[in-house]
Amino acid sequence: MQLVAARFSCCPPLRLVQLCNADFSTIVNNTQNIAAASCDSYAQFKMNIAAASRDSYPQFKTSP
Repeated sequence: MQLVAARFSCCPPLRLVQLCNADFSTIVNNTQNIAAASCDSYAQFKMNIAAASRDSYPQFKTSP
């Protein structure tokens, strides 16, 4: 629980108590879901950047 307390140290004490009393597996699951979503969107973001670079590079080379 120290990890949760440290992570939410900016919250008021009452909110911290509510978080600690919450189902801990829910907090863990939410954290894993957020991490997975971040990884997925980061990969998509990298692919989008690469695709955009591939598309615009020929135009960039041929433009005066």
